[in-house]
Amino acid sequence: MIIRYRALIVILILSGVLYVSHMYASAHALYFEYYWFSAIMHLLGGSILGLLWLWFVGRAGKSHSVWTTLAFVLFIGVSWEIFEYVFDIAYAGRYYAIDTSVDILMDVLGALLMYVFFKNKFIQHHE
Repeated sequence: MIIRYRALIVILILSGVLYVSHMYASAHALYFEYYWFSAIMHLLGGSILGLLWLWFVGRAGKSHSVWTTLAFVLFIGVSWEIFEYVFDIAYAGRYYAIDTSVDILMDVLGALLMYVFFKNKFIQHHE
């Protein structure tokens, strides 16, 4: 059984950290100043999405699968990168393909880390 409220609290805290970090980074051009900052933000975003997916799946009473979790986050991550490209939000010049690949990899890595964390923290094991 999932301990629902602890998972939701973690989601809200991580979302708050992501929001504050993004606002600060945007105001102080950290995305342009530090090439690795975007990767950290994608790791955090993937973590939030992974945990959010697992929380919803748990509330629906379904079993948890690492593959569905990764597929969900991969779908959102790729959709975000398409959005950035179409609306010319992200600029990485000739390194755009590398930047996009790292962003998606960090999204998936964040989800994988949350899956492991979720399995260890939010599921009660019954003997």
